[in-house]
Amino acid sequence: MKMNRFFENITPHMLQEIDKIIDASCSVYRIKPADIKSRARLKPIPDATATASILIEKYFDINESALAKLLNRDRTSIYVYRKKYENRAFDRPFAENLMKAQLIVETGSVDAYKHNMSLQKRLMALRVLIADMTKKKEEVEKQIKELSNVRLD
Repeated sequence: MKMNRFFENITPHMLQEIDKIIDASCSVYRIKPADIKSRARLKPIPDATATASILIEKYFDINESALAKLLNRDRTSIYVYRKKYENRAFDRPFAENLMKAQLIVETGSVDAYKHNMSLQKRLMALRVLIADMTKKKEEVEKQIKELSNVRLD
């Protein structure tokens, strides 16, 4: 059997980084790393595995066969994960969890995505406040315009 070229060039440091990606995905989905490499297909394991797969491909030059071997899957599963990534706009929870896992990988902190989500909620609250204030401003301007048209005799 021919050895995959990715595994010929893999270093212990690369394996550690791949394990960090798997750990990040697991922390988002609240499962164990062993679940990702298991043959189980119960929710949320497929989404967690897809997230890990997508991030591993993002950070490493790895082909489908090597990635499938790392995750104990077949090549067609990797293809399905790529399709899931391409359709992430239609699967909002998956897209958000992918972003959370990527934040964890890039910052090295599980709390990073919580902080980011907190900032997003505050930004959303500010946008609502601005919209309310704009509406009130328009109402006041309308009242001023109506009052300016009133004649005092």
